[in-house]
Amino acid sequence: MLMHYLANLGGHTAAEGQMFEKPGGIIALLDEACMFPKSTDETFSQKLYQTFKDHKCFIKPKLARSSFTIVHYAGEVQYQSDQFLDEKLIIKIC
Repeated sequence: MLMHYLANLGGHTAAEGQMFEKPGGIIALLDEACMFPKSTDETFSQKLYQTFKDHKCFIKPKLARSSFTIVHYAGEVQYQSDQFLDEKLIIKIC
């Protein structure tokens, strides 16, 4: 469910869509993280923070280590990346 939702978010605005499109988008970074056994939700979030630090639609939280906010056309949505990797791996297996 989560991956279906994330995959269908891109394209609402040009800037927002850039964050989801391959290469280098959120889904591509999640695919990449799933290929490395030592990846964690926290390392995935850190990669997002590094990749999108200057993107106008991405907000890094002040304290949390595995969440992020995306400014969608309708407003800000905060995501908790806990279990993103687990859910993505389950989808790949099924």
